[in-house]
Amino acid sequence: MRRRYAVFDFDGVLTLPGSMGPNPWAVAVAESLVREGSVLVLVSFRSQRDRNLVNGLLSIIGVPREAWGLVLLRPEGFEGGEVEWKSIAYRKLRERGIRAWVVNEDNPGVLELAGDTWPGACLFLYDEHGVPRVYGGPRGCLTLYNRVVHGVGNG
Repeated sequence: MRRRYAVFDFDGVLTLPGSMGPNPWAVAVAESLVREGSVLVLVSFRSQRDRNLVNGLLSIIGVPREAWGLVLLRPEGFEGGEVEWKSIAYRKLRERGIRAWVVNEDNPGVLELAGDTWPGACLFLYDEHGVPRVYGGPRGCLTLYNRVVHGVGNG
């Protein structure tokens, strides 16, 4: 069976916008995806020097730390913007054979990139209050969204 990967952003997705508090919506989505067998991947524009802070939050949000297969943070000295960094990170993931099933992001530009990188992935956009909605993907994304965000059954 092929492993399913769910990609998450840190600021504005796993943390509430404008704070360092955990986003209960994103935590619920992550927990549900882990129960369904997904491996979580964090791709953040946060700097590598913030690794201890990021790992600290990941350890307290309620999702087991071992569920996070990879944590990719922006290299020190990187001169580009968020979309450019995530383009590089997504390419590295794809080269490792990682195909995202779900991408959780608060930047529509990054979600467009994710859709190009992993056609067929379910794209969840988080708003300024940290609430996700389906941004794009195949028809089954709404069913997945209802199941993981609202706990609704498969139909």
